[in-house]
Amino acid sequence: MLQSPTAVEERSGLIRWLLVWGGGGLVNYVILAYLSQQFVFGQGHTERPIVQVVAVLAAAWLSWCAACYIVFGRVRPTAGSSPSAELWPLGVVLLFAVAYRMVLIPTRPIQEADLYRYLWDGLLTVNGINPYSYTPAELAERLTQAYLEHQRGGVIPQDDVLLRFSHIVREDLAHNRQLFYYALAHHGQMPTTYPPVAQAVFALVALLCPDSWSVMERVIMLKTVLVGFDLGTLAVLLLVLRHIGWPMSWCVVYAWCPLVLKEVANSGHVESVAVFCCTLSWWLLVRQRWAWAGCTWALAVLSKVYPLALSPLLFGWLTRRGGPTALVRFFALGMIAIALSVWWVQPDTRSAATGLAIFLREWEMNDFLFEWTKTSIGWLLPEAWQNQLTTWPGWPRRRATGSPEEHMQALTLWCALAGSTAAAEIQRFGLLPVSPQFVFAYALHAVIYLFLITTLTCRAWRADSPAQLAACRSPNRRDAERPFAEHPDGIWLRATFYALAWLFLLVPTGNPWYWLWALPWMVWARQSAWYLLVGLLGQYYLYFWFVYHYPTASRGVWDTGLPGYLFFHQVWVWLEYAPFYLMLMAEYLAARLKLIRSPFGAHV
Repeated sequence: MLQSPTAVEERSGLIRWLLVWGGGGLVNYVILAYLSQQFVFGQGHTERPIVQVVAVLAAAWLSWCAACYIVFGRVRPTAGSSPSAELWPLGVVLLFAVAYRMVLIPTRPIQEADLYRYLWDGLLTVNGINPYSYTPAELAERLTQAYLEHQRGGVIPQDDVLLRFSHIVREDLAHNRQLFYYALAHHGQMPTTYPPVAQAVFALVALLCPDSWSVMERVIMLKTVLVGFDLGTLAVLLLVLRHIGWPMSWCVVYAWCPLVLKEVANSGHVESVAVFCCTLSWWLLVRQRWAWAGCTWALAVLSKVYPLALSPLLFGWLTRRGGPTALVRFFALGMIAIALSVWWVQPDTRSAATGLAIFLREWEMNDFLFEWTKTSIGWLLPEAWQNQLTTWPGWPRRRATGSPEEHMQALTLWCALAGSTAAAEIQRFGLLPVSPQFVFAYALHAVIYLFLITTLTCRAWRADSPAQLAACRSPNRRDAERPFAEHPDGIWLRATFYALAWLFLLVPTGNPWYWLWALPWMVWARQSAWYLLVGLLGQYYLYFWFVYHYPTASRGVWDTGLPGYLFFHQVWVWLEYAPFYLMLMAEYLAARLKLIRSPFGAHV
């Protein structure tokens, strides 16, 4: 098909602008790689260029936003268009996507240490030690006790686990000892929180790394594997866009996003495994491969548990498309795979859910809505009521020493209320928070999320009806809008984005890498505010700058009398999230009044 001179000129202009903004992004990531050299684990905290890193991420975000705006504006799905017309724009997008990742893989992790625990868990697994059974602190204690017993002339117990552990950290394996130190220094008292599929990936990395490799060489191997899953997600997204009939170059939303580049290629977060499995499951749902979709969904849950929150949406999607047969085939295989995997890795001392339960009890970080809800409940709930609740024998608290039977009544009650294995672990180890505000905020946000996802499912169900789809195809709609509204699968993909986006906003831990859950489906977002949120989340790293420079109240941040961690959570988080919520509200009102259309979301 011959292309008009105008079309050729527009394509040339698009490629030129992509090269400009892609090159700008490449410069930013080269600078980020240079700055990463100063982030040595446990050293030079106050000298780390954290502010500069946040500024570079902001500049990379600007390049990404410009590229998204250009691609959305100039690459439109039109009937009869030649596939070759999109070949060059897509090639430029993919070229820079790979280049960005290649630049960041060899870099030192910037303000992240989770990947050292990944490597340690994998090392335990390949040496026959269940990573759920012992924390690094418990292993260190056992080794210390054995050493003291030997010094007193006693006999070292021939414990199989202790012997295996001693083999891992023996004197001639200095790199293993250094890795153990890193794992011990970074929440070493915590049981591992990572599910079985994630552990399998960690074990694979350990098998690929000889004991003679340094910790940094193992980090590079780990990040290479995780980037492989990240690129797999990009490939699946291309298949989905092609199936829907949308331009594949719109994958720039994921491919060039600074969050995925920082959090996977630099920081090495395991989210890339779960996101890949979840995205693959959705692709199989689009292809109506119900059983395979259920298996990959189970793999996603066993990598990170967040896909469980999408169960109501899955019920609606499967029932609408495949009926009861699809529902049974998906969930039967998925739940069986989850149950067998959890049973297989179950240790004697604690369950695989123990670390996750501690995480739910302990962690509240970079949140806005959750902190606001918790504070509001504290104001509204009289102090006398709070004291009465916490003195009730059934109120969850850290368990005192004594027989487990003393706590059986409370255990039964809280398991009945929560209805999950995690609830049993929470009570068993005394891990639920004692603060009524924290518990009630959790409960309230759970109810809000359940309402939101139910609403999203009902709306998608109605929009997927034959009558609504026929209305979308009616001649009364403008020709430019029709290609975006005709495919029914896009309805469910959009609902998926909003379900995961609001899950991120409602949980008490707003780590930026958690936004990767929703990122593959962000191309279906209707509002530009979500793109703004990506840029704002980079301010999370300022938390460490405040903590390092203002560790105590006596050195309060900018004469506020607040130590660094309190200033960030009580003051700076408002600056981080408020612009997003204000813009989201403004766009919502403008859309209701039909005043404006989002430059990023106009295509959906």
